[in-house]
Amino acid sequence: MSKILKFGQIEDTKIGCLMLYFSFSNWKEFVRNLIKEEDIYDDEENDFGYEDEPHCTILYGLHHYDSIVEDINPYLPKLEDISDIIRAGITIFETEEYDVVKFDIVSEKLKDLDKTLMDNFEYTNEYDYHPHMTIAYVKKGEGTKYIQKDIEQVPLFGDRYIYSDDEYNKIEIVNGLD
Repeated sequence: MSKILKFGQIEDTKIGCLMLYFSFSNWKEFVRNLIKEEDIYDDEENDFGYEDEPHCTILYGLHHYDSIVEDINPYLPKLEDISDIIRAGITIFETEEYDVVKFDIVSEKLKDLDKTLMDNFEYTNEYDYHPHMTIAYVKKGEGTKYIQKDIEQVPLFGDRYIYSDDEYNKIEIVNGLD
C-alpha cells in the first residue's frame, strides 16, 4: 500500500475521490447554528471550518487518470436506485490537529458501491469505509460536545455524483445513460 502524503498526492500517483452530493436549502444556516464559531478549526493553508458542500465520500484515493470519470460511470447506480440512505446520529472522529463533526450515514448500497469500485479500480487509502457527511472541523477536544447519537433518523436522497481530482477540480458524473 502506498503512503498517503496528502489529498491529491500518493508518492508519484495523483489521486481523487468519488462523492455523492446532497442539496439542502438551509444547510449553511443549519451547520452555523449547530456548531459554535469559536469552536471552528481553521488554518492558513487548508480549507477547514464549516462544510459548505454536503456530501458523502464513496471512495477516497482513486488513482487519477484522464478517462477515470468515463470509466467509473458504468459502475454507478442511478441516483433513484440508491434509496436506502439514512442520516443517523452525529458523531466525531479525531485527528492529531482537530475533530471532525459528522452525520453518520447508513446505507448498504453505498457500502456495496465502495466495494465495487475498490474491486475494479486502482486506489490507495488506509481507511475502512464508514459513510458519513462532514458537518464541520472543530478545534481538538471540542467535538465531543456535539455528539448526538439519539437523533431522528432521516432518509436522504443524493442528487449528483461528483469526482474530485488531485487539484480539487470537481466533475459531475451524469450516470444511468444507455
